[in-house]
Amino acid sequence: YTHEEANALLAAIDDPRWRALVELEMWVGLRWQESAALSGDRVDWLRSEAHITHVWTIDGIREYPKSRKSHRVVPLPDWVRDDMARLLRGRDRSGLVFLRRPDTLMRLGWTLKSSEYIALYPMASLMPGTHGRA
Repeated sequence: YTHEEANALLAAIDDPRWRALVELEMWVGLRWQESAALSGDRVDWLRSEAHITHVWTIDGIREYPKSRKSHRVVPLPDWVRDDMARLLRGRDRSGLVFLRRPDTLMRLGWTLKSSEYIALYPMASLMPGTHGRA
């Protein structure tokens, strides 16, 4: 996506949980399984960094994304960090950042799939299959 297309796509998302999740995946480059397993105690809120140490699987959360070598620290744009912090407001900071509802854990597959991204295209004035092209 170009920056304009990405911003238009994000503007079409009205749920703050979805928006923060898509921002994290789009601007930081996390896989959704990494995003789903991200807990507040794995975020350095002052340095705007996330420590990617866990991954969400069909069997629940496990350590190490993809492999032990996949552990990494990624920078968070300030606006993504702030959106994530708002999701944790009033909750335990060590809990998962992204929940389906305030009291419900995500299930495998709870994220925007490519067909759902495409469904957002008309709202963002994008044409499917043409993003990023002149």
